[in-house]
Parts: sequence; structure tokens; C-alpha cells
Amino acid sequence: MFDLSAFISLEVHGGSLAPGMADLVNLVVVFLEGLTSQSVSDIFLVLIPGVNSLPNIHPLIIHFPIVLFPTFFIVDIIGRLTKNKELRTMASGLLYLGAISSVFTVIAGFQAASNVPHGLEVHSILEKHKWYGLFVALLGLVLSVWRFRTKLLFCKEADVFHFISSAFLCTALLLGADLGGLMVYKFGIGVEAVSPAVNDLLHAHGQDNN
Repeated sequence: MFDLSAFISLEVHGGSLAPGMADLVNLVVVFLEGLTSQSVSDIFLVLIPGVNSLPNIHPLIIHFPIVLFPTFFIVDIIGRLTKNKELRTMASGLLYLGAISSVFTVIAGFQAASNVPHGLEVHSILEKHKWYGLFVALLGLVLSVWRFRTKLLFCKEADVFHFISSAFLCTALLLGADLGGLMVYKFGIGVEAVSPAVNDLLHAHGQDNN
């Protein structure tokens, strides 16, 4: 890794304070030339080392529904309050993407649950996490189909019910994500243990290491 801030300079060929843009371009060219000399699998190891170390892809794709569903909810509220149809149409797209990503997330989650070792205490948390995930995916699909078929032509009562259902969706998403974080950060599920030798070298941010 290199610090891009070291290359911020108005000079083309560098100067006394920074190597300059010419050195930055040269560094990028050298990096790209190094990639071309490696196999495809090695390139992926260099570019995305975190993904290659994951035991499954569930932690990677879970962020999509976590972002898309709340964003849909917020945009839809604003569109509803301002009577802005364009915002509500945008919210529909976010909902559809959230529903699709949640389905893949649940599939990956079931695969992860069967492959990651865990104890009895974690198993009960995992079961609740799975049910929250299923609820979110199913409700997201139902709301998506309903919204697509009606083309936002809701009656007042249906619009209120749709809003309440969306709120339940985001609440279940939050609760499920909380349990996922509990399993990872408290019980270390799916996390490789840090060796004692590495622990001695750990850096604590915000503390004086002198």
C-alpha cells in the first residue's frame, strides 16, 4: 500500500516536497506491469485479498440489502411527503435491487451456516438471524411485486399499509444485522483467530504507543 497524499503536487516532475505526478504515473505503470505478469488467480489475490480470505461470500454481499432497503425507505418517505413521483419511482428501483440482493444474501447465508463451525449458544442466535433474513427477503419480494403491479397507483389505505410494511422490513433488517454482528464480533464466527505473536504487534488507535 502507498499513501496517495504523498504524491499531491502541482509540479509535473516533482519537487522538494513531493515526487509529483510523473512519479505517480510511473508507480501506477509499474504496478500494472506487475499484474500483467501474474496469473488471473494471483491478480485477484493482489487486488482483493480480503475477499480471497473469506470462508464464504455472505459477509461480502450482505451490505447490499443493508444499504438498499433503508435508502429505499427514506427516499420513499420523502417522495410520499413531497408528492414527488420521480422520487417514488427511484425508491421502487432501490426496493427491487434490495429484494434481489437479499435473496442472494439469504442463499449465501444458508451456505455459510452449514460450513462455519459454531457452538450451541451461537446456534440459537444463528437460527434467529436466519429467520430475520428470510422474513426480510420474502417481504422485500412481496413489496416489490405489489409495487411493480400497481405502478404506484395506491389508494390511501394501501399506501399507508405499504409504508408500515416497509418500516417492518427495515426493522427486521436492523435486528437481523445486529445478530450477525453479535456472532462475528462477540463470538468470532467465521473469523480466523489472531496468533499471540501478532497480538504483540497490534496497534491501538488513539493511544500513545511510546
